Amino acid sequence: MQEDRENKDGSRSVRRIVVQDTTPAESPRVVQGRRLADPPGPRAAAGAASYSATPRERGKKAATQPPIGKTYLFAGLAAGVVGIALIVTWAMGLFTPRPHGQTANVAPPAPVVTSAIASSPPSAQTSELTATETAAREVIRRISRDSKPYSFSERAIQDIQTRVHERSESPYLGDSLHKLQQGSEAISTRASKEGLQPSLVALLALALTKGGQAGDSLDKAASVVPSLASLNRMFGSSEADSSLILIAAFREGVGTHRSHPLLRRMKTVVSNPLTDRNVWYLHDQNVVSNDGYDLVVDVLAYGVIARNPREFGLDNDPLNL
Repeated sequence: MQEDRENKDGSRSVRRIVVQDTTPAESPRVVQGRRLADPPGPRAAAGAASYSATPRERGKKAATQPPIGKTYLFAGLAAGVVGIALIVTWAMGLFTPRPHGQTANVAPPAPVVTSAIASSPPSAQTSELTATETAAREVIRRISRDSKPYSFSERAIQDIQTRVHERSESPYLGDSLHKLQQGSEAISTRASKEGLQPSLVALLALALTKGGQAGDSLDKAASVVPSLASLNRMFGSSEADSSLILIAAFREGVGTHRSHPLLRRMKTVVSNPLTDRNVWYLHDQNVVSNDGYDLVVDVLAYGVIARNPREFGLDNDPLNL
């Protein structure tokens, strides 16, 4: 740029004025977050930094912005109400008065395990089953001459235990045990003559009379000896399984001199006498009838009770035969 200027002496001089543009170049706008849906307009291209929107334009811009969704608003309000309700419920639980001596429901501390494997004590039911099995084994030793340990199935022990509870509630049982105890010498003498165990005769008499409810147990003991002697010659009674089969066979009578209905059925299913010739397997195979099976269970149940009557609420001494 030049300026023509006249001096005082009439001469003219020219002064050059240099104008330098030091305004820094505007850096391009960086958009963060969401990308713009449309490219910026002419104002942004000409210089968005120097553009100032008018009040009318600012109002129009605010009017065009989408409002907050009603769904989000209601969801926020609902969450707030639920949170307040939970806090109030928790606070009421803390400050609810409790009876004297009652403490708050505070979770007990976790037990300290002192070994790698924590062993839990057996349940009452398991202990009772074990006691019943031990007593039933002793009964089998008394009604036979078999001293070897006897093995019951779990179902057999459960059946015996159930019958023990049922038969021990009879109001006639105590009197029957007392009579059998008084007549024990006569029972032993008569049973021994026929090669029978006295306990087998006495307990079978208890089972047949339902503990004295269906007749006199002492009289029944005397009357069953001949039939038991006949069955003993056919099935035997010195071994544990033989004595139990003999009891099951009693329900079907003495049979003939040469055979018995139960013995004929046994021959069709018993292939291994060591595993198949027992009343539990024969009942599962429908060889021993339900009546015969029930009589066996009853004899063992009365035997368990007679070993320790006071344990079952009876005022009797153990029946020693």
